[in-house]
Amino acid sequence: MSYRLLVLPYHRVLSLKALRTVKRLVEAGATVLGPKPLRAVSLEGGAEGAVEFKRLADQLWGEGDPAGKGSRAVGPGRVVWGLASRELLLSDGLKPDCQFTGTADNAVLDWIHYTIGDADVYFICNQRPQVERFTCRLRVAGRQPELWDGIDGVIRDATTFAFEDGRTSLPLELGPHGSLFVVCQRAVAEGRHDAPNYRTFRAVQEIGGPWEVGFDPQWGAPEKVTFEKLISWTERPEEDIRFYSGKAVYRTKFDLAEAAGKDDRSPGAAKDARGPGGMAIPAARLALDLGVVKDTGIARVRLNGQDLSIVWCPPFRVDIGKAVKPAGNDLEIEVVNSWRNRLVGDRDLPADKRRTKTNIAIRKEWKPVESGLLGPVKVMTIE
Repeated sequence: MSYRLLVLPYHRVLSLKALRTVKRLVEAGATVLGPKPLRAVSLEGGAEGAVEFKRLADQLWGEGDPAGKGSRAVGPGRVVWGLASRELLLSDGLKPDCQFTGTADNAVLDWIHYTIGDADVYFICNQRPQVERFTCRLRVAGRQPELWDGIDGVIRDATTFAFEDGRTSLPLELGPHGSLFVVCQRAVAEGRHDAPNYRTFRAVQEIGGPWEVGFDPQWGAPEKVTFEKLISWTERPEEDIRFYSGKAVYRTKFDLAEAAGKDDRSPGAAKDARGPGGMAIPAARLALDLGVVKDTGIARVRLNGQDLSIVWCPPFRVDIGKAVKPAGNDLEIEVVNSWRNRLVGDRDLPADKRRTKTNIAIRKEWKPVESGLLGPVKVMTIE
């Protein structure tokens, strides 16, 4: 492991042993950044130690107390003061390890960089609940950026990137609170400009219902009830649904909008759909977006008997290309919420009527929280 810079604390106090080590490092070629230490942290060495401490500090920083900004060569090394570490590294020609440009004014992006074997691995995350598109510049070049999605496990090569001044520049998109690993490990001669590095989703159809919703009657709610539209359980007139906690399964049927097209894949596979203007949409490039899921934000999607995925963070979206049909699609969405609503409902019931037991004090000001599939549920093209 090697370092470009040693930064000293700004309280201007060091031990005699640490100052001896600093002098040895500088004489070996190190760059040390920090103010001149004025006193030792202990009485090590007594009066002779104090004399040695001052002599070492003077040899490194010069006599007196240097003010402002400055540097001093000591053998092959140097001592620098009055600068921030970023300022010094940039003045030495070192580019930022990771830099974001083209971001929204209120964007908050964070990152960390690891070297694992021969691979440079950058983890990049969006700290805000909004989609962010930006250009990322990494201090690595000559290698193919791979985009690793920790949510669905998909690994794909970046299709647009460039090598510029020893760095890799590539456009990225992160969903609300989204994240991505960028892994650089395979050597390539030049960049690419083939296609966007992120997929674009466009809504072509909304699945409006009605929805048959099944609850667990052991927790008080009806076994089946029809929702004409998607609303929070807390907005329902039935008290046992308003205070329900547990699992519910939403079921409905739908046809793809203007389903048509030649089925040139395996028997039983979905045919292509046609979007606005009659444009052919390959079924393999269709997704289902659940919209809003409350309160824990966890849902399982099944389409025509196929278990597609569990989604647990926005965007709540699954690929339906392998399961969707032109007509007669059976959609099932299973959601769960936390037990807060049942606790709130039990709060004012007699003890023998309650369905929950807890040592938690349920406060009077606690209200039920939005729960269930709120939608809108949409079929989307993947472009």
